[in-house]
Amino acid sequence: MNLHELAADYVNRYVQRVYDVTPADVQRVARDYIRDEDMFIVIAGDRAAVSSQVASF
Repeated sequence: MNLHELAADYVNRYVQRVYDVTPADVQRVARDYIRDEDMFIVIAGDRAAVSSQVASF
């Protein structure tokens, strides 16, 4: 960790901070940064097999 001048307990604190993220936190950030009008759906596979499953999209 010294290479990046991070504290000795950085990894332990990082893991705890990841565990502290709540579903509400994720939803809040998603609302702020993900816009429906900018999204694309990419489908790979046999068109005949999946076209009926994705027709509504």
